[in-house]
Amino acid sequence: MADHFYSEEVLADEKFDRLDELLSLFFDDCLTQQQADELNAMLLANTEARRRSFEAAQLHADLYTYFNPPTKPVVAPALPIGAPGVGFSLMR
Repeated sequence: MADHFYSEEVLADEKFDRLDELLSLFFDDCLTQQQADELNAMLLANTEARRRSFEAAQLHADLYTYFNPPTKPVVAPALPIGAPGVGFSLMR
């Protein structure tokens, strides 16, 4: 019985090999129009394909952020705070 379950699991993974290939090309900005159309059709037709693409996009973003840290610290600009006699006030 375990072999049967394993076989179905392997087949399910093989079913998404093409999706994974197309997603990789997408992230590398190398998709042709035909491949983009194929990827769009897969995503529209299958909920699991959409879930896998979201997870792949998150992984891609995480890896990009990890291996490409910002060169300068990211600091939000100071907000103008209205204080009597100092600067300007957003409050009138």
